Amino acid sequence: MSESERPYYAGSKPFEQRVDVDSARFGLASALARVRERIDELLGPREWTWIDAPAEKAGACHEGDDRGGIDFSRQGMTRGIPREHFAELVKIVSEEVRPMGFTENVDISNGGTCEVNLFNVDDGGYVGIVLITDSETFSMRYTTGCRPFGKDGDVRDTNSGNADEAGDVALS
Repeated sequence: MSESERPYYAGSKPFEQRVDVDSARFGLASALARVRERIDELLGPREWTWIDAPAEKAGACHEGDDRGGIDFSRQGMTRGIPREHFAELVKIVSEEVRPMGFTENVDISNGGTCEVNLFNVDDGGYVGIVLITDSETFSMRYTTGCRPFGKDGDVRDTNSGNADEAGDVALS
């Protein structure tokens, strides 16, 4: 697969050198749980919805001849967050996911939507955060990108979550 054909969330490291999918998905779920706690500390306790339960196994994926797992997961939505707090939320999310390699922040905000994707250029995947300003609704999601399996090597028949990117992954 040429560089121009690679999905925007694909890793640049050789496939077998990437952090495995289970380590990535459990790490991301834990990091984003800490983000929810920190937002509650910053802005007061809030009701969080749209949190996917952990999937038993990662979904199947492949990059060229490499076969592995991928996970998509919604990790929280809450209301009542004014636009002026978005920069603080980006900072909190960045601090929690940076140790896992999610170091490239891309701001794709437009009009009434504040949106930043935090990419892991080496291992693949990204964390997406969005604030819809007119409804003051903030949400978080992640995709691990396609990664090698961990020790168990198990895979489900379908992708784990409901993120928009599910359609981008070719299963075979």
